[in-house]
Amino acid sequence: AVLADARATIAPRVVRLGAAERRRVDAARRAIAPVEARLVTVTRDRLAAHRRDLGVLAGRLNALSPLSVLARGYAIATDASGRAVRASTEVAVGDALRIRLHSGTLDARVTGRHVSEVASGRAVGDPDVDDG
Repeated sequence: AVLADARATIAPRVVRLGAAERRRVDAARRAIAPVEARLVTVTRDRLAAHRRDLGVLAGRLNALSPLSVLARGYAIATDASGRAVRASTEVAVGDALRIRLHSGTLDARVTGRHVSEVASGRAVGDPDVDDG
């Protein structure tokens, strides 16, 4: 009988407490809803901005890619060891070169050297005196 009386006293209080907690949770949800919506919007906007930035950087990187440079008509000459040749003074007459083009490669042999105006201060196309 005592246990039944205790249950009868406690049960309505548990129901009221549960209802009060649900109201508090609902009020908290309503309070954070605008913050949540703003967070979603800000996150979406920042992600879109980062995607745009990434697209710009990817375009710049692609423009600098050796394959893109080759597609614009440039070539890369390498010596027998596979090292890129950057100046006529890095090779000698008779050296074998491999020339990489956008589409395919060529095997070539140096028949003469010319020092560029940038490297020597001489006119472009002047024969290099030292063919060595």
